[in-house]
Amino acid sequence: MNLSAKTAIFVAMSLFIIFNTINAEAGRSRKDYFLYPQVGFWFGPVTPLGPTRDAVDAALGGGAFFRYNLPIKSLKLGVDSSYQHFTSRGVNELYTVPVYGNLVYLLPFNLPVKLQIKAGCGASYVYIKPDKIDQWDPTFMTGFELSF
Repeated sequence: MNLSAKTAIFVAMSLFIIFNTINAEAGRSRKDYFLYPQVGFWFGPVTPLGPTRDAVDAALGGGAFFRYNLPIKSLKLGVDSSYQHFTSRGVNELYTVPVYGNLVYLLPFNLPVKLQIKAGCGASYVYIKPDKIDQWDPTFMTGFELSF
């Protein structure tokens, strides 16, 4: 083999190794994104439970969250807050501002989207119309998340 053939083979092998390393790193970073602390916003359906569910309708809500890693890789500790406004067919309205801590568990499915479940507790500022009552109430929550 002459020098140019050896050089071409060396360049091809080097490029192959470099691109495989880049692809492996990209795949790992997509897979392990859950291992980093997270700050973000959410938007989606919310509904009260119990007797309140009969008085007001489900609504769309939105909020912000912060999550931090725990020593167990598939668990995160989080703090969430949001603003929710529920209306009804009558005169009843409910405004809530929940603030709660939660645990988020990453389900072990290998899919393009990440499936997570969460549960937590805290307190909610509640304002009820037309009675004009406001107070802080204990809050318990469960949720299911899709992220991509």
